[in-house]
Amino acid sequence: HFLRLLAVRPGLTSIRFSTYVNNRASIAINERFGFKVRTTLSVKAWQGSRIDLAGKGTRERAARSASQANVAAIRDPAVIAGFLERSHYFAETQGLLVEGWRAFPFTSARFLERYAATGCCRGVFLGGTLSGLAARVIARRPGRTAAKIVFLDASDDDTAGALLDDVFRNLTETSNRDDGGGE
Repeated sequence: HFLRLLAVRPGLTSIRFSTYVNNRASIAINERFGFKVRTTLSVKAWQGSRIDLAGKGTRERAARSASQANVAAIRDPAVIAGFLERSHYFAETQGLLVEGWRAFPFTSARFLERYAATGCCRGVFLGGTLSGLAARVIARRPGRTAAKIVFLDASDDDTAGALLDDVFRNLTETSNRDDGGGE
């Protein structure tokens, strides 16, 4: 019924859904409706507390990363768009911007509106050039806070590690009222 309603919606060109790769029943039902597997992506999750994130080992690793790379908020649309154009990230996701279980077609405009304009982009400059970029959102549910990393690409492993550590460190410092950039 819902698909019939969507079929007559003006301007709608596609409908996508996400399901767990081993949910055979869901995949079979939806293939009967005409859906085709576009791609298989992996969503990684870690559950813990802010105390776990702020533990001594995590703090020491973050301090090492922070001393090697200066991670800062990046809001300049031209700098972010330039990095996205050089990135191979969206080739790997087959042009999809994935936020948790939701997947959207990637466009620079959508990325800039959703992540850059809201302060959710963090980056590392080396030699005056953006060498690593991470975009994340903070999602809240009663009793649960999650950081969803929707983009992370870097010129080297150390820069990628510094960005990842920054996301974790920022999550431990994020107030319960913050719902966006966490700055």
